[in-house]
Order: sequence, then structure tokens, then C-alpha cells
Amino acid sequence: MPSLYAFPSPSLRSLPTPQPRSRATLTLEAKVSKKELHSNHHGTMETSEKEQQEAIEHTDEVQNEIDRLNEQISEEILKLEQKYNKLRQPFFQKRSELMAQIPNFWVTTFVNHPQVSALLGEEDEEAMHYLTRVEVTEFEDIKSGFYFDENPYFENKVLSKELHLNESGDPSSKSTEIKWKSGKDLTKCSSQT
Repeated sequence: MPSLYAFPSPSLRSLPTPQPRSRATLTLEAKVSKKELHSNHHGTMETSEKEQQEAIEHTDEVQNEIDRLNEQISEEILKLEQKYNKLRQPFFQKRSELMAQIPNFWVTTFVNHPQVSALLGEEDEEAMHYLTRVEVTEFEDIKSGFYFDENPYFENKVLSKELHLNESGDPSSKSTEIKWKSGKDLTKCSSQT
């Protein structure tokens, strides 16, 4: 039987980080009216305010240990994901080689994808016929690379985008500057916004 306190790894990332609570806050949360304190209907000994305060302090210490373990779990999961991302790389490479043998694989994939196809105009679709490979690497950051054969639209052989999370957790990105050929800038030719 699984423990009530075991965290399944996929949802651990979605758990909010418990915020530390001051002793004053814990004391206020634990205040029980004297009437409730003295009306113990089980007939057991009454709990003194000193014992309550000690229980609150010990609860705070235990919560700090739980928080420390949760942080440790998150770090271990990240290391494990990074390890397996490296192990999967040869399989991604083999898959990429197999997809390259399928004519128009990527243009067909993107044109038939419900969200991506809504973003593509006819000119974009024409340029996608020159797309030969897509790679996504996910380690500390995420990097995607789009590899193109020689084409009439731009000089670049690879267009890439990198996504990073800075120390405060805010996302940032950087992308390849597209070197458009004369009169072929699809951002200006496209009938879509």
C-alpha cells in the first residue's frame, strides 16, 4: 500500500513550495479558546499552553525537514532526467536518420499539426519543404534546431532557439537571426500576421 506521504515524481514539480511560517503565525493558528482547552470530552489530561507551544515548535522543525527533503527530491529528479536525456540521444539520432528517408516528413508533420498549421501561411509551407531535420535537446536548458537544405528563402542552414530559466526562474530565449535572401523575407511576404 503506498504511503500517504509519498510524492509521485511527475507531479512533484507542480507542488507549491511550502512557505516558512513564523512562530507567531503558528502560535496564532494553534490558539485554542480556554473553553475548548478545558472541555476535553475524552477525559484525557488537559494540554497546557506550554505543551502546545512546544508542539508548535516541533511541528515547525518537522515541516522544515519535510521541505528540505522535497528540495532534495526535486534535485534528484532533475539529475535523473538529465542522465536519461543523455542516454536517449543515440536513439533520437537513429530516429532522425530514419525520418530523413521519408520524403516531405517535416512539412507534412507541421501542416497536419492542429496548432502549428494554424500559424503557417502558404509561403511558410513552401519554405518548410526544405526542412530536413528537427532536433530538440533538453538538459539544463532547452535548445531546438531546424536544419534546412539550400533554399530560395534564406542563407541559414540551421535556425535555432534556446530557452533558459535565469536564477530567479524567469524564462528568456535567444534565436538565430534569419539571413533572408533578397525579396524572400517571409515575415514581410506573408498574408498572415
